Amino acid sequence: MILRPLLVALLGCTCGTPDEGPALPPLAAPNMPDLVLVTLDTTRADHLGAYGYPRDTSPVFDALAERAVLFERFVVPMATTLPTHTSLLTGTWPAEHGVLANVEHGGRRFVPSPGLRTFTSWLAGLGYDTAGVVSAMPLSRATGIARGFRSWSQPRGTERPARITTNRALGWLAQAPSDRPIFLWVHYYDPHNPYAPPEDAPARFGGTPEPALDAWLDARAPDKVAYRPTGERVDLQQAVDGYDGEIRTMDGYLGQLLDALDEARGTRARVLVVAGDHGEGLNQHGEPGHGQVWTEHLHAPLLVLAPGLAPRRVPTVTAAADVLPIVLGLVDLPGEADFLAQVSGADVLAPGFQERPVLSQTSERQEMLGRRLRYARTGPRWACHFGEDIPTRLYDHLTDPHELAAVDDPATAQACRDAGMAELAVLAQRGVELGAGRTVDDLTDAERAALEELGYLE
Repeated sequence: MILRPLLVALLGCTCGTPDEGPALPPLAAPNMPDLVLVTLDTTRADHLGAYGYPRDTSPVFDALAERAVLFERFVVPMATTLPTHTSLLTGTWPAEHGVLANVEHGGRRFVPSPGLRTFTSWLAGLGYDTAGVVSAMPLSRATGIARGFRSWSQPRGTERPARITTNRALGWLAQAPSDRPIFLWVHYYDPHNPYAPPEDAPARFGGTPEPALDAWLDARAPDKVAYRPTGERVDLQQAVDGYDGEIRTMDGYLGQLLDALDEARGTRARVLVVAGDHGEGLNQHGEPGHGQVWTEHLHAPLLVLAPGLAPRRVPTVTAAADVLPIVLGLVDLPGEADFLAQVSGADVLAPGFQERPVLSQTSERQEMLGRRLRYARTGPRWACHFGEDIPTRLYDHLTDPHELAAVDDPATAQACRDAGMAELAVLAQRGVELGAGRTVDDLTDAERAALEELGYLE
């Protein structure tokens, strides 16, 4: 793929208005590597070939996984876009950064903890040229997620397809200074409901017998028909076919982005992270969408590719808050110890790392839908679902990875719940210290309409 000057002329003005003015600070050190984060919204890990899916939905991701470190059990803190992305960019849990939904009941916007610094802001201070290109309104500039990005691009309406987002990213890459390291974040939203692959999609699924897919679905016991909170009927086969088509389309544009990075950045050292922000129910446990704490909502893809990092598969339970420590364990940047002081995650690739369970929770939006707040604590073997005045359910992921039947082991269930509640108390106290939990009522009419159209406001 050739990045011609014409592309800059056509797309340069769409990359967003710089947040911090045109001047870049001096480089804090020579030879700092490029850092690239690609996030795949609403992408279940088990719908990608690298994680065992029988359909050919992700040839680009799968080939990349062969050269990278693939994390087999990446568990997100919340099956909701903005909270998980905030965790990815701060290295903290939702209770600490305070973003507990895309928007709160009543349409109030969450304000991230003022005591936290984003990874982007820190990198900008080191002299990195920073650009964010996102595909949907839950990650708009108004949420605070754009802090530290000199260049920012977001859709004018509710969302935009991977084709347009990729073009915006390529336009920025074509004009990025070659003598500066970059931090580029590209966010794709295509697999999010509604599942409507474009007419020129590289692959369309359905219409022919697929015994392997049938067996795969039977093992997860989804409902043939389920209903969204809006009353919309969701037919399983139609939803799965459309969802897989969206993933295949997104995967193709991921390939275009990676080719453009190779062309534009040459031999400069690069650390690449590709991460999902959450999964999708697809009628398992009667839930078509996301926001709950079932494993199909929380298990997302994650891979890291870096110079000198040997390819392998990592079975360790890994959290969104762990991603930045993993990255900073692979590079040597000035002052990284000061940034890591705020981080609650850990470098799971570090020698001697002790695996621990990962906490997740339902979105505050679930309360708006009349559902109680629930938590999950996912460990190497056991996962427990719990909450206030809610019976604790225990699942054995060694024998029941899809959480189809709770285990009758009261002692283990109680121990899991008690440990989870203790961890939540520690995180909540740190959130108080950081000023987490504030909301403001400042959505514009256009933002409110866009979020309503996406289903985040009723």
